[in-house]
Amino acid sequence: MACALQVARSWHQMYAVSALVGVVTTVAGIVVSYAFGLKPGGTIVLMAVALLLVVLVAKAVLSRLRPAAVGRKAPIGQGGSRRLGQGR
Repeated sequence: MACALQVARSWHQMYAVSALVGVVTTVAGIVVSYAFGLKPGGTIVLMAVALLLVVLVAKAVLSRLRPAAVGRKAPIGQGGSRRLGQGR
């Protein structure tokens, strides 16, 4: 779920990405454990941790490549038609 929280933009996306991450890390962990003769439980956990590290590094790299102003919202009371203290 930690990977999904890093990339999803809504709760629905988070649940879908979380399920996908779970399937991918489980299958990868079983395949790697079979190939190298390891215990599957620990290998699945290591695959999930490795994927989380990849997602965190990719997110950090992408955030440095984006321009600084992209994705920032205007502070409250600036940029909107209604300002604080004004009613309808």
